[in-house]
Amino acid sequence: MLASACSPGSRAQHWVPRKHQRPQRSAGAGKTSPLGLGLWALGFALLRAREPRTSRASRSAWKQKHLAMRLSELPRHPSHKPQLEQYATDGDTAACWLMGIDRQDTFAELEEGVLDLGAGNGILGIGALLLGAPTAIFVEVDPKTCEVLEEALEEQGLRRRAQIIQQDLAKCPQLDPELVVMNPPWGQQRRSADRPFLEASVSLSSVRAVHVMHSAEAKHVEPWAEDMGWTATRWLEIDFPLPRCYAHQRQRRSFTTAAMWRIHRAERAEQEERTRAIEGEQGWAEQRCRYGYVWLND
Repeated sequence: MLASACSPGSRAQHWVPRKHQRPQRSAGAGKTSPLGLGLWALGFALLRAREPRTSRASRSAWKQKHLAMRLSELPRHPSHKPQLEQYATDGDTAACWLMGIDRQDTFAELEEGVLDLGAGNGILGIGALLLGAPTAIFVEVDPKTCEVLEEALEEQGLRRRAQIIQQDLAKCPQLDPELVVMNPPWGQQRRSADRPFLEASVSLSSVRAVHVMHSAEAKHVEPWAEDMGWTATRWLEIDFPLPRCYAHQRQRRSFTTAAMWRIHRAERAEQEERTRAIEGEQGWAEQRCRYGYVWLND
């Protein structure tokens, strides 16, 4: 029997076989040095940079929060001209809106692409490209903003699928997009400042639908669309942030309620409604035959 020797006043220590002894850890073991963290972050960034960013993706490949983060990385709108009402759309709002649009008019299934009117830094058109739109046309009148838009497209690897037109809407050439997305001036500084954008969007024969963000207090969108032979459907409301960028704004950051409309041709809407009614009657007739339902007016 083995006993360990101990000095007076010290605690006795018993002998333990080596295979049962716990390995001794140094004081710095288990901790990652700042240099190691930096190397790991650099390697992750290099791997992410090597990922293909130009391929067309569907909605299933994106989550709203990831799309919002990606769009929030875009360069900011450089110009703030009160007469143009240049309020930039933030990443969270754009991602929520674009994901909703994609459920109605799937970007990846478009043939003629998307038109972004009053593009600003291109957040809407770029988001559409990331969600799978084949091409995007960006119309913007401000030259400094067009430079930022060019930079944003290059950073996202989307330049080959995009066309930038620096031109006023009245002088814009004839285009043939299938879908239009836009956040036009709301007319707070200039009355009816949104009319050129609305009229330009529905004047294109190839357009299937127009998606517009406007003030939730706007009452003229539906009557105007009806007068033009189109139908406007209001389907979303959201809190729109307004950071302070103009002299007339008193608060550093405020919010207003924005609403989203889908504007589409009236005859198409009527045909879709008739189709749904026919399908509903057929489905009800099949259900009635199967379960023995009887209409009261039979």
